[in-house]
Amino acid sequence: MDSITSPVTNRKRLAGGAVALKASKVAKKQRVTKSPSGAVATPNADGPEGNSDHPNGDKPEPQGVPPVWADKRGAVCDALSCFRAHQSSLYSKDGMILGALLNREGGAREYIDSKVIITDIGGGRVLDKETGLMIRTEDQDESNRAYKILERAYKGHLAFVVIVGADNKVFPVKLYHQYNILGHFHITDLWSEVTIVKDIQITIYRVRLEKVDLATPSWWTPKGASAHDAGEFDIGQYACVVKKCPRCGSNSKEKFKQGWACLQKKCTHFFKFPPNISIDKLEYNDTFLRERSPFDGEPVNHNLVPALPSRDMNSSGSEKEFKRGIVCPKCLGCSRRIKWDGWYCETPGCDFKLIMPLRLITLEAIVEENERAQGPKHPDVVRYIHNSVLCFKEKIGECTTESYFFPDGNGGFIGSVTSIHASKEMLSRPGGINDLYEKIQRGDIPLERRAAKNAFSSYEELISHFACNYGAPYKFGVVVKTTSGFQDAPGPILETLKRITWGGEAAVEKSTKLIEKENINVPDNAIPADFEPYNELLILGYFENSKISAHDDGEKELGPNVASLSLGSPSVMHFMPKKGVNVGNTKDIDQKHRKPILSILLKHGDLLVMHGERIQKLYVHSVIPQGKHRFALTCRFIRPETIPDQEQAALAVTNGKLPAEWDNIRYDGETDRFRDKRTGEITSCPDAGEYIVKLMIDECARTEAFFAHIHQIHNENVADPDIIARLPPAKVKVARDFTVALHFGVQPRYEPKIPEGTRKIAEVDTVQQSEPWISRVEQLHDAIKIEPTLLTGLSEDRKEAIMRYSLDLAKKVMRFSPL
Repeated sequence: MDSITSPVTNRKRLAGGAVALKASKVAKKQRVTKSPSGAVATPNADGPEGNSDHPNGDKPEPQGVPPVWADKRGAVCDALSCFRAHQSSLYSKDGMILGALLNREGGAREYIDSKVIITDIGGGRVLDKETGLMIRTEDQDESNRAYKILERAYKGHLAFVVIVGADNKVFPVKLYHQYNILGHFHITDLWSEVTIVKDIQITIYRVRLEKVDLATPSWWTPKGASAHDAGEFDIGQYACVVKKCPRCGSNSKEKFKQGWACLQKKCTHFFKFPPNISIDKLEYNDTFLRERSPFDGEPVNHNLVPALPSRDMNSSGSEKEFKRGIVCPKCLGCSRRIKWDGWYCETPGCDFKLIMPLRLITLEAIVEENERAQGPKHPDVVRYIHNSVLCFKEKIGECTTESYFFPDGNGGFIGSVTSIHASKEMLSRPGGINDLYEKIQRGDIPLERRAAKNAFSSYEELISHFACNYGAPYKFGVVVKTTSGFQDAPGPILETLKRITWGGEAAVEKSTKLIEKENINVPDNAIPADFEPYNELLILGYFENSKISAHDDGEKELGPNVASLSLGSPSVMHFMPKKGVNVGNTKDIDQKHRKPILSILLKHGDLLVMHGERIQKLYVHSVIPQGKHRFALTCRFIRPETIPDQEQAALAVTNGKLPAEWDNIRYDGETDRFRDKRTGEITSCPDAGEYIVKLMIDECARTEAFFAHIHQIHNENVADPDIIARLPPAKVKVARDFTVALHFGVQPRYEPKIPEGTRKIAEVDTVQQSEPWISRVEQLHDAIKIEPTLLTGLSEDRKEAIMRYSLDLAKKVMRFSPL
C-alpha cells in the first residue's frame, strides 16, 4: 500500500518503483474481464488480473462497484479534480488536502475495512538493495510536508477523497481495476508510534481515517458479509479507553490489544511496552477499530463523477480545461484526452465518445496574442542571448532573419540557428501563411497524444501535445503511430513541406556565406554547406499550457538540419547547454537543467532552422507556448541507410517521396510564390481548387444553419419580444430585417433555402461590391465547383482573386454562425 506522501518526499520511492515497472513495460496479451457491474476491463500486465502473484489472491468479491475507476494513473489525474498527483500519494492545493492514494509499500499494522483506514504518513523511504523494496531508514518529524498537510486536515476537520490501488495488499476484497475511488474520508486520529525495520526501531506518524458517509454501505464490503463483519457500527456504540501518562501528563487512547502506551513522541515513556511484548507483533484493539465519529466539517459533495466538458460561445475548445480527461458516463472509467477532436473512452469494449472539434481560431485573435507576447517591453524577438553566441541580422526578400552561431566551449562554433520572420504582406497575401493556418485548422489531420514514458503500464504518461507524422517514420523519444507517407498527406502538409524546404536551404546558404565572410571558426566541418531535402514532417498541436520539455534532435537516423514553422499562438524557444558542457553560465555546469544561452520569441509564420549535428550533442531546446492554439510543423531528413530494419529503411524511402504534382513545384520565399520547377513560372498549389470548393461547401453549410436559426429567432420573437435583447448586435439587425421583410410580404434577402449557395452568399455579403465583379466571381466559383482542376488553367491574377474572395467570404459568413 502506498502510504500517504508528499510530492517532495516521494521522489526516492518513485525512482525505485521505476525498476519494477521496467519488467512490465512491454505489453502482454491482456485477458479481457468483466467487473461485477458488467463493465469491460482490460487489466495491465502488472494489474489486478494480469499478474498471478497479485494481492487480489483469494479475496472475496465486493458487494458493489466503485463510483469511478481507472486503469491508468494518468487518467485519474486528468479526469478528477480531487487527485492530480502523478507521482506522490497525496494531492493538496494551497496546503489543503484534496485526495490520497493507497497502493503499494504499506508498513506493519496497515488496516482497511468498510469504514476505517489506518495507514502511515509516507516519505523517507529508500530502495533496499537486498530485498528490492522501499524501506524506512530514519525517524519522521513534524517537518515532514505530508505530516503538515494531514495535521491541517485533522485540526480543520477537512474531508478528502481516498483512492485505493489494486496493489494494496490489505484491501479486503478483489479489485477489478488498477485505481478505485472509495469516497470521502476524514481524519479521526493522528499519532506517533514505532515500527521495526531490519531490526531497527523507526518512529513514524500514523493516521486513522473514517468514512464521512457512515449511513451508506460501502461498495467494497465483502459480498454476503453480516453488518457486524462489515463494520456497520453506530456512533457512540464503541469508545476507546483514554489514559493519562504518569510521566508527561498527556492523554493517549489504548489503541493496542497488548495494552496501553504513551503516544507522545517527546515523552521519555513513549511507546513503552512490557519486555515480553514485541513491537512488531502489536495489533490494534477492536474498540479502537469500531469507534465511529460524526463528521463535523464542511458538507461534501458525494457525487464524484464530474460533468462532461461543454463549450460556450467564447471558447474555441483549445483552452487548458479541454485537455483534461473525462469520466465515461457509460462505464464510469476515467479516460484521458488522447485525440485532437475529442474524447474516446479508453475502456476496451466501451464505445462512448464525445466529439468536440475546435472552433476556427480567427486571425484577429492570433494577431492579438502575438502582439501581446511581444509587447512594448520586447520590441525585439530575442528575450536573452549570452555573449558567447554570435548573432547576425539580414534580409532575404521580404523576410527578416537572425542567424545565431553556438559555441563549443573551445573557441569554435559547431552549429547555427536561423530565425526567418515573414512580413505582414506574406502573412496576409492570398494563399499566404494566414491561409495556410486556416487550411490546417480545417484539415483532417489525425493528431494524437502518445506515451512519453512507462508505455502500456498503469503509470503510463502522455506527452503534453498532440502529434502526427508524415513521410519517413520518426521516433522522437515517443513512437508516433499516426504516420502516413507523403503520397497520402493532405495538401496543407505538403505546402508546408515546400515552405520549410525553402527555409532550410536558405538558412544553410546564409550560414555558409556568413562563416566565410565573418571568418567564423568552425571545426571539422561541423556546419556543413550541403543541404539534404527533407523526407519527414512532424506536426505538433498545442492546447493552452501545452509545452515540449527540454530535449535534443540528436537521433542517429537524423541528418544535420532540422527546421520548423510556427503557426498560431506565439511561443518562446530556449536553448540550454547540456550538463558538463563548458559554455554559457558555467556556475550551473554540473546541473541537468541549465540556464538558457539563447531565448527567442517564435511568432505566427516564423521559420526556425537548426543546422549542424553537434548542436544537438551539446545543447537541448524547449518550447513554451504563450497562447491557446499553436501548430509546430517540423521537417527532418531521415537517413534510410542508418535504419537497421531493412523493411523500415525501404518504407522510409517510399514514404518520403512526394506525389508527382507536388514534386514539380517549389516555393520561392524571396518572392513568396510557388513556381513550376521546369519553367520557373508562377503557379498555385495543386490543392488550391479543392480547398476553395471545400471552403465553399463548409461556408454554405454554416449559412444554412444560420438561416434556420434566424427562422427560429423570428418564431420565438413573435411569442417573446424580449428574446431579441439577448442577441449580439449583428444578429439583432439580421433578425429585424428578416421580420420586417416577412411583415410586408417582401421576399427576404435572407431566405432559408439556397439552391445556389455561392450565389446567395454573394448577395448577402458583397452587396456593396460592383455587380460585374460579383457576376464574374460567381461564374468562376460555379466552374470550379464542377471542375476543380480548372483553377490551374486560370491566369495568376484570377487565381488570387478567387482565392481572396473565398477567404473573405468565409470570414464574413462566420460572423453569422448559430448561437
